[in-house]
Amino acid sequence: MVETFPQLLNRLALAHLDRKTAEYIRQLEAVAELAKHSVEFDENFIGRNELVEALVELAEIKEAA
Repeated sequence: MVETFPQLLNRLALAHLDRKTAEYIRQLEAVAELAKHSVEFDENFIGRNELVEALVELAEIKEAA
């Protein structure tokens, strides 16, 4: 079956979004890693407990993927 122009555009858009999503996830992981170090070394880190919870959830999501 021949791909129509709208189908081609849709496929290219989805591929672009997949790449952007993967890039965004990598950036979030880098931020999470830096935040993890901040939490470990700064007992007075504002939002420390919430950040620890978010890091645990991120690890669980990463394992499930």
